[in-house]
This record gives sequence, C-alpha cells and structure tokens, in this order.
Amino acid sequence: MQTRQRLFAALAFLSMSTGVAAQSVVRDLEALSPATLAQDELKTLLPGATLTRVLSNGTTQWWQNDADGTFSISSDNRGTTNRHSSAYGKWHLPGDGRYCVLIEWRHSPVEEWCRFVIRSSSGYFLTRSVNSPTERVFAIKISK
Repeated sequence: MQTRQRLFAALAFLSMSTGVAAQSVVRDLEALSPATLAQDELKTLLPGATLTRVLSNGTTQWWQNDADGTFSISSDNRGTTNRHSSAYGKWHLPGDGRYCVLIEWRHSPVEEWCRFVIRSSSGYFLTRSVNSPTERVFAIKISK
C-alpha cells in the first residue's frame, strides 16, 4: 500500500510542479508554448547545469553536468530500497539535437538513453521523439 501512496504522491508532485500530468505526451505540451532546443541551445544550457528528475516510483535523482562530459548522480531510491545511492555517468550531445546519458549504477543495470529537450512555459521535458504527438514526455528540472 505504501508503494501505491508514494506513486500517487510523485504523480501529484509532477502535476503540480509542471502543470502537466506525469504520464503526458508531446501533444499535451501544446498549450505551454513548447520549443525543442537546438544543438547550440543545448551547448549553452547543459554544461554546468544541475538536473533533477522524479521517477514514476517516487525516486528523486539529481546530478550536475561537468564540462568534460562526466557527472556524479545521486538517488534517494524512495521508490525502492529507500537507501541513498550514487554512481558515475557520462553525457554528450551527438549533434542531432539530443542529450545523451550513460549511468553506470553499481547495483542496477546500466542506464543509457538519448532524449530531445523541450522547453515550455512550465519547465523542461525530455522525450524520445518530437515528431510523434503520442510520444511520452518526462519532466526534468534544469538549473544553473
């Protein structure tokens, strides 16, 4: 039961903090003046930026992109073990407008993904494709 309550709390948090439901898709952002960031914008925004995401299970993860393409990520694991963990990762911009991440978790499978970054009036979102209106988007806080 606690897991279900945590999940609902995380979904409510994302909905309140972004104005968009946690299970949103690209077309749900239309009213928020979305703009997919270009390569030059990503090169300015991401080095030195601190990123925070809340996973669907309620776990919060945060990291800061170093200019050399590395970072150290921390996780509160609220949705699983409830024990803090950290790992090292790498990030890069492949030149096609995506932000790519590789995280070498110690006790979990390696995480590797590339996503487009969308800026909206409600904050930032990540998505695999900006060309499909039904592609899921994920809220992420990006700050410097």
